[in-house]
Amino acid sequence: PGSSFGEFSLLSQPRQSTAKCEEKSSVAILRRDDYQQILETTESRRRSDWMDFAQAAPILRTLDQSTRLLLEPLVKIQQVSRGQKVVKIGDPVQVLFLAKGIFEVASFSSGKADSSEAVGME
Repeated sequence: PGSSFGEFSLLSQPRQSTAKCEEKSSVAILRRDDYQQILETTESRRRSDWMDFAQAAPILRTLDQSTRLLLEPLVKIQQVSRGQKVVKIGDPVQVLFLAKGIFEVASFSSGKADSSEAVGME
């Protein structure tokens, strides 16, 4: 089965162990510099995606950029498919949704729709 070792070296720490092959095997090697570059690229892309959301969302528009950047590590951006429900009536009220795209938002009472509207941002 697959496994890994040498993770601490990716964090610029000295080797903590010795690994010796016990049978014919394969090993994939990831250089620390390449790993760091991937992390930086991913982090930069994530920050850019978040700032797109934060700058377009009316509720966050009044915050200065440094405050919006402080929120970035706390936010999880997810891709959703057409027709996928993101939230439904009765779900606990614990999160705010910032939408990029078009969503149908319907409000219900007595088990039937009172109103429905398309909302979102491009």
